Amino acid sequence: EKESGVRAAKAAGMPADKYALARERLLTWNSERKEKGGKRSVTKDEDALFKSRMADIKKVEVALR
Repeated sequence: EKESGVRAAKAAGMPADKYALARERLLTWNSERKEKGGKRSVTKDEDALFKSRMADIKKVEVALR
């Protein structure tokens, strides 16, 4: 797990500590996006940010496969 986190941080071009926090928020956003309802813990600003960075998110997903 730690090794994949280091690889992911490198692929994202972020320090590992900042990547870990961003990953947590991204996983929450992705989970809530798929649920389409219920409790929302992602802010409107975070939602807009992740939507605007979807191409970058996809690049990291591909790099980790």
